[in-house]
Amino acid sequence: MAADQAVPPGAGAPPAPVCYRHTDRETYVSCVRCERPICPDCMNPASVGFQCPACVKQGAATVRTPRTALGGGLSGEGVVTKVLIGLNVAVFVIGVLLGVVSEGPAGGMRVLTGGLPPDFAPFVMYGPSVAGGEWWRLLTAGFLHAGVLHIGLNMWALLLFGTEVERLIGRWRYLAVYVLCCIGGNIGVLLIAPNQLGVGASGAVFGLFGALVFFFRRLNRSPRPLISLIVLNFAIGFFISTISWQAHLGGLITGALTGALLAYAPAGKNRTAYQIAGLVVVAAVLFGGVLLGT
Repeated sequence: MAADQAVPPGAGAPPAPVCYRHTDRETYVSCVRCERPICPDCMNPASVGFQCPACVKQGAATVRTPRTALGGGLSGEGVVTKVLIGLNVAVFVIGVLLGVVSEGPAGGMRVLTGGLPPDFAPFVMYGPSVAGGEWWRLLTAGFLHAGVLHIGLNMWALLLFGTEVERLIGRWRYLAVYVLCCIGGNIGVLLIAPNQLGVGASGAVFGLFGALVFFFRRLNRSPRPLISLIVLNFAIGFFISTISWQAHLGGLITGALTGALLAYAPAGKNRTAYQIAGLVVVAAVLFGGVLLGT
């Protein structure tokens, strides 16, 4: 062959592989799972070598989400409990400010020591108003508090026991239980003492007590200390006229019912469906209670 017809270096060699996602980029690195060539933008570090985005996504789909013993997702540091406490405190602060605006410093002090601003009247639990169609009172009353001592005790209990319930059943189950117990407590007032004014989160807190009893039993933990606490706090309501034992009873029954249904839902892939069905049943029972009370 003549010198001027010499083959250039590399001529006749196979073409360099290109990334299967970016075909304009040459690469000599392959995915360790599917062995397709991948460029630097598509490389995801693995225990050995690199994986392509498709294999990473496929692998993530096969990883089971960690669950608690009662089927809830791992909820971290009580985020929902802290949000609920924040809402209660925010509403209380707004009440103090409204008292100052409408009645002056004396009005704000009255809210701090045990009163409510007139602006909160449409949100207080009151049976005749609920019967007249103001059903929102069944929920809003649970976020109102008459005085620093009232909100302080309720929020302290919510922090202690709400965080534990949230840890055991996960965020959305916990929020559902709390809302149902809040409503259930006020339905207790509606059925037993319909003409009584009521505010406070204690009905929901007692509901958490009732749910925890069944959670502890399901987890083979003794609920006796908790039961003693329930009996003691429930009995106090009969000796202090400003405490609504009716709300405590309604919340406790609602919490016990939801706790039993969540704790003893059949384990397996359909447990979440059973638990949702149980919560729907409780909601239906509460709806029937409202109809009965009104």
